[in-house]
This record gives sequence, C-alpha cells and structure tokens, in this order.
Amino acid sequence: MGTRDRLVSIARSYEGVPYKGIYQGTGPEDGGFTCSGFSWRVYADAGIDIPICQGIHSYYTGSYNGWDTQAGWCLTNGHWTDDPDDLLPGDLVFYSPVGDPERTGHVAVYSGNGNIVHACGKPVCEEDLYAGGRFVGGGWPLKKTPEQEEAEMAAKLQESEMNVMITIVGKNTVLWLCNDEIHDLTHPDDIVALDRAWGECHNGAQMPRMQMEPDWYARLVQCCKGGLPKHLAEYNDKFKPRS
Repeated sequence: MGTRDRLVSIARSYEGVPYKGIYQGTGPEDGGFTCSGFSWRVYADAGIDIPICQGIHSYYTGSYNGWDTQAGWCLTNGHWTDDPDDLLPGDLVFYSPVGDPERTGHVAVYSGNGNIVHACGKPVCEEDLYAGGRFVGGGWPLKKTPEQEEAEMAAKLQESEMNVMITIVGKNTVLWLCNDEIHDLTHPDDIVALDRAWGECHNGAQMPRMQMEPDWYARLVQCCKGGLPKHLAEYNDKFKPRS
C-alpha cells in the first residue's frame, strides 16, 4: 500500500468518531475531532508531520493564514491546485466562505473519485467534495510528493553500490543504509515499497538485511551523512554524525 492509499485508509478508519467543536480535537481519546485535528491525525498516523492548524479561522477575523498552517504548507510547497480534477487521494482540501485560499475555514482529506473524508459539525464521514463548503483548492502539503519520493528512491537504488536494511535490536526500528546515507523507515509499508523497488532492480530478490545493537549502529552513523532518528537520540552526544 502506497502513501496515498494509506492516508485514505487511515481517514476512513475514523468514520463515526464524533465532531468536537473545540480547537484542535485530535481523536477519540480527545473526545472527537475538529477538521484540522482530523487531517493532522490522519497524517500523523501515517508517520507524516504537518501543522496541526488548518489556518486560523481567518475568514472570521479578516486576517490571512500563517505560513506554518496546513493551508500555508500546501500553498508554499508548490503543489496547490484549484482544479478538483488535479487532486489526488491523500491530498488536503480546503474551503473558504469568502472564496480566498489564504482565508480558509475548513479542511478535509481527499479520498478520490470526487469525495472527501472530514469532520464537519458531525461524526467523521465520507462525502462529496463540495459537502465541505466553498471549495478553494488543495494539494500535497510537503515539498516532495509521494511520487517524487518513490522516483528518488528508485534512482538511488539504481545508482548505489551498497544497500542494506538494518534492524536495531530492541528498538523496533528499521533503517535503510544506501551508500553513506541512512534513511529511517517509519512505517511497515515503507519497508514493503523499498523491497519492491529493490526487487525490480534485482530480479525479484529481497534487499539484504542485518541486525545491529544500538551502540554499534550509532558508531556506524559516524561514517554516514545522516543523523540518528529521534528514538535513538540518546546516542547523539556519544557518537556525532559526520558533518
């Protein structure tokens, strides 16, 4: 399952969770969702960090969305579109009562085929794109789309001389060592995608694997460009990555 399909699956898994009309309701354990709390949670469950606020309800105040908002990221990272036919599953979709993409009031997750999943004054549900209000646009909120990430991964696999998947003992952590760069595989689907891409380049073979103790992995990082993932940050002071 790719990143976009995973986001849609996660969004649908929350159908029926109550709407919570309080700023940044982020899930069932929080009593429900606001619209931006819902979209933030869907991305967070997929291992993707985005701002928790969709805007600042700026259509009420006459001010404009800040750059560090869900709408701001979509606008500034170059993937914004106001053509609904250009939307892809997993994109964020925004609405504005005043028709201004910089003054939004609602956000939803696009699920494909002209539909969205959202929290909008009622339990989370999947509805028609225009059920969210006055559509002003949307898109992918990060600088690189999933398609660009996949293309870069395929290019690295073809160009690299060394590839190995590393499991850190006792840390429930898997990483990809590609030449002298280390990539944190944050979701099981990332491992499947990497194995699939590797197999396409190597007659269906599985990428080589190895296990390492955390301290030996930290020593390895000394020889690589990447730093330690957050869950191994305690080794940063002991073993510094190469600058």
